Amino acid sequence: MFEMIKGFIKKSGEEPVKKEHMRSGSCIYTFELTDSRYEVSNIFPLSTKVSEEELLSMAASAVAKTKFSIGKNILDYAERQKIPIFEALFYEEVDEAGVCAEVFSKQIHCGNKKYFESKSIPITDNVRMLLEGIGENDESYVLIAEENKCIGLIELDITGREK
Repeated sequence: MFEMIKGFIKKSGEEPVKKEHMRSGSCIYTFELTDSRYEVSNIFPLSTKVSEEELLSMAASAVAKTKFSIGKNILDYAERQKIPIFEALFYEEVDEAGVCAEVFSKQIHCGNKKYFESKSIPITDNVRMLLEGIGENDESYVLIAEENKCIGLIELDITGREK
């Protein structure tokens, strides 16, 4: 009897890859089914002073030099939407947790909850409610802060396409 199990598998530092597993007795056969990536699904500005486009522009400008997939996918999305991307004068990357960049003389932070906590950037109740709604998986969102104040969140969904 064969049992099919579908799901995404991600190793640290690598792109997520959708795998198909076929179980037969005590053997499990694994083969690659799709290429996968993160895709921007929602943009949540936390202030009326910042539009979705401005928030995406800030985030894409801050992550433009990243080597990690989530940042690259935000950058790709912004480019496809023809959102302006500006060069950062300063750039610092912290593992896969977040980045800090100086864009137009403003310090922009993009990262997950742990990154924000490590930089002592306050996470408001509104942000906590948003995170609860999307599941707080570190790979399903990016928080954005300007000058140590959280100004928005970008939600990401994992997608795959058949090879």
